[in-house]
Amino acid sequence: MALSPYIWGRPKLDVAFSVEMVNQSEVLYCLIQNVPIKSKVLDKLNIYRRQVDDLVVDFSILTYQDMQRISPIFRAKLKTQQGQESERISLPASRFPARFPIVACYKDKGVAFTMGTMEANKDIWLKGGVFYAEIIIHYGARVKTVLKDFIIASSPQYIRIGEQSESEQ
Repeated sequence: MALSPYIWGRPKLDVAFSVEMVNQSEVLYCLIQNVPIKSKVLDKLNIYRRQVDDLVVDFSILTYQDMQRISPIFRAKLKTQQGQESERISLPASRFPARFPIVACYKDKGVAFTMGTMEANKDIWLKGGVFYAEIIIHYGARVKTVLKDFIIASSPQYIRIGEQSESEQ
């Protein structure tokens, strides 16, 4: 029986957020990365991070003051660097994250919770204020929950991101 020349470590998911311009609209994206092992010593020992084979993400919007859910929980349609777009993906250890839109600030229409689709006819419109994006990541038998606060200004319209908290089970 031949032994594998590699040792596989468990996945390590990192969650980040960014606000980007898309077709003259500001969009708040959630980025999920399976962080590769960066240690040169571990690399020399052929230790690599295992791919996440079954990644599913749910998300919703909560009020900042009392943490009340103001949107249903939606299943994110994740888009990978390779162009794959699905509700269930495999995520290899890589510097390229999977991503999905949460909120879009349409300059001509207002600010909307996008339900991950970027289709204006399916949006839930939000007024200016402070909110939380609740991200629930399911992978294997694990669940990671991330809360990210963000501000929506109504005049002029823009999105700003704030603090982030995480928990894992």
